[in-house]
Amino acid sequence: MALEGYFLQTMDINFCDFKEDEPKEISYRIEIAENGKHLSQDQCLKYQEDLWTNVTKYNKFYVFSCPSELVNIEPNPSPEALGKSLKPLLYKNLLTIFVLLLGPILILRFLPYLSSTIVISMLRDTTINLIPYALLIWFILSLSMEALYQINLIRKLSKGISIDHHTPWKKTYWISSVAWNTKILLIAGIILSPILLYNILSPGLDSHPLSAEAASVPVVRLEAVEKADGSDFDETLLEEGYYYEGSNTLAKKQFNSSENTNTSADYYGAIHNEYFKLTFPSTQKLIVNSFVDRYAKFYKELDSSGTKFFKTESVENEYVDYLVYGSDSNTSNQHIFAAKDGVVLHIRYLGGKGKSELIKAVVEFFNNKVNET
Repeated sequence: MALEGYFLQTMDINFCDFKEDEPKEISYRIEIAENGKHLSQDQCLKYQEDLWTNVTKYNKFYVFSCPSELVNIEPNPSPEALGKSLKPLLYKNLLTIFVLLLGPILILRFLPYLSSTIVISMLRDTTINLIPYALLIWFILSLSMEALYQINLIRKLSKGISIDHHTPWKKTYWISSVAWNTKILLIAGIILSPILLYNILSPGLDSHPLSAEAASVPVVRLEAVEKADGSDFDETLLEEGYYYEGSNTLAKKQFNSSENTNTSADYYGAIHNEYFKLTFPSTQKLIVNSFVDRYAKFYKELDSSGTKFFKTESVENEYVDYLVYGSDSNTSNQHIFAAKDGVVLHIRYLGGKGKSELIKAVVEFFNNKVNET
């Protein structure tokens, strides 16, 4: 480019700044700092002795220039030595890729140290928590492409094949431009694709009627709770319930349902279900505890008097791995947080039945519906 009157001024990871002047024949070299930050004194002296001038730098990359008529022997003429100097950068990229590949494992490892609000948000959400994974995949792909290029370059240099410093700049420019624009489109596609796919394919966008035909939906029905003590229940009092279905990283299958009696009836009952079939069953106890902690905080925030109305009680049951009963005397809401074989169930109930009826309905649910799903 110097032959066409464009001289390098600054550079960063994506762009270079050039100054237009009289065309000259200038040679450029890029030197990599041996210690990863700054050029050593020996490297600087070597360039000064050969009349090379430092033009600019970016991170560990230093750019030197020298009028072509003054260039004698290049400061680092050996391709093998140049390839050796590139190896630390390659090792750093490979180490970064290895750490990024451990990302999902590390997230699960540190999941117990996250706040209950974050854990429940990750469990319930179906799109937002996919974005970090999309970014993680993009970084891994980007670094892998760079590492493959470095491996190929080092392999050529180790065979004594020199870098072609006289490649026509226009050809290089267009190749780099196409690569950069493709990279931008790839980033946008990776980030947006989970959201777009979810909006197109997810069955959880629309509510589905929770009718008698929806018997396969793994939720505890209001009728089951009302009849748990053997009493009769008038099914005509029920309004049509609904449910949503979805999935995410932590829960490969999840259902959310609501059902209640007619508000004009003398008796009012309502139930809300959250069902999660976990991707990692070993986290079920953590999820149950996170639910308990989250609702304890929720009811505490509602209570302006400062009195703790929400009380929880762990219940031992041979048919369920974990079961916690919670009640809030301020709102009359009753909760069941239960888990068995990688399935977590949260029920919020408002009605005339008590703890024993709720537990009986939940145990019956786990003995029947969970085995079917």
